[in-house]
Amino acid sequence: MTPRKLIPSHKKPRFTPQDIVRAIKGVKKAGLEVYGVEITPTGTIKISTGPRRNPDEQSDGFVIPE
Repeated sequence: MTPRKLIPSHKKPRFTPQDIVRAIKGVKKAGLEVYGVEITPTGTIKISTGPRRNPDEQSDGFVIPE
């Protein structure tokens, strides 16, 4: 038997960390609060959102610089 050629299981991501930050900033600019970010195996960036909180409410500490 001859050895099979190994195929890498991980492909290069189609986006950069800057792309994710840019997407989060766009969501915030639209007036929504970001509650989570998921990157699917197909490379889709999913951002969980909700209405913007009141300034009186406590933050979870996750901050993306403006």
